[in-house]
Amino acid sequence: GDQIGPQREREEKEVVLPQYTTKHIQTIKGVHGKQRTSSIFVIGGEETKLAPEKTEGEKLEKMAKSIFGKTVVTGGRNGRICEFRFSVKEGEKKKLETGTISGFLESLYLVKTHDAKGYKNMDIIETISESPLHRDDVLYFGFYGPHALIYNHTKKMKIFSVQCGGPKRSYRHVILPFTDKENRKSMKILFVYTKQKSIFLHNILLHEHFFPPLISPAFHGKMLNSVMHFPVNSETNFLVTTSEDTTVKLLSCSPKTGEIKVVQSLDGHLYATRATSSSTHKGSSPLLFSGGTQLELKAWKFNEISTNFHLLASEEVH
Repeated sequence: GDQIGPQREREEKEVVLPQYTTKHIQTIKGVHGKQRTSSIFVIGGEETKLAPEKTEGEKLEKMAKSIFGKTVVTGGRNGRICEFRFSVKEGEKKKLETGTISGFLESLYLVKTHDAKGYKNMDIIETISESPLHRDDVLYFGFYGPHALIYNHTKKMKIFSVQCGGPKRSYRHVILPFTDKENRKSMKILFVYTKQKSIFLHNILLHEHFFPPLISPAFHGKMLNSVMHFPVNSETNFLVTTSEDTTVKLLSCSPKTGEIKVVQSLDGHLYATRATSSSTHKGSSPLLFSGGTQLELKAWKFNEISTNFHLLASEEVH
């Protein structure tokens, strides 16, 4: 009841909660080495709204399409970004056609598909978020020495930087959408930190036109060395490329529109990647082999459901 005034009686109503069960299915240790994981963000995938009139199989198909379209991104205090894609356990592929939603969820696990520096001038990544102006834009907030900064990963540009003394100080940041009287959309960045018993506030307003349109996304940062068609039984054509930038990229090419997209970037080679080869056998997942300078050879396994690779083995060939 209130401290002042009469007590108010509340009618007790029985609340029936849906019976959900949670089950631990996977542990991933050392995602960012000895440093802690500071942020987790999910990109892509359509929202799943399962209509009650749909059959179990139709619901499962829609849910699988949504989940396999998502990428789980983590940022760490080592300044690196790790990406994970959903996959299913071996032998579970056929069960998806006749299985149940609960069985499908239990068969899921995450596979690391990317591990690289988030931004060359960022030692620590504290948070990953979407831009309030463009939801497809991914923002990194972190520190580089004594500077706090925000990097637009999608547009490949630094949008905020202030010398605050580094992460050892108490700080907070907020990124908000803002619309002025003329209905112009902007993004407001509020950053506050303490120093010598004083509180400092930075208020930055970035207009929508500050962000140039992205005409073409980044491909390989350096010279392209090879292109190979990757044979997969799919409606989409897949290409694999190597480059001087040490990465191997998996590309999808739509036969209807001709649009080419980067599906996955395979990291791990220390030097330039030079050549690739594939191996396919009936009843087993396709394999990809990538070779680079300094006698590096890596084997990758392809998952046809989630359309991504994971590393099987890495060797130095003598």
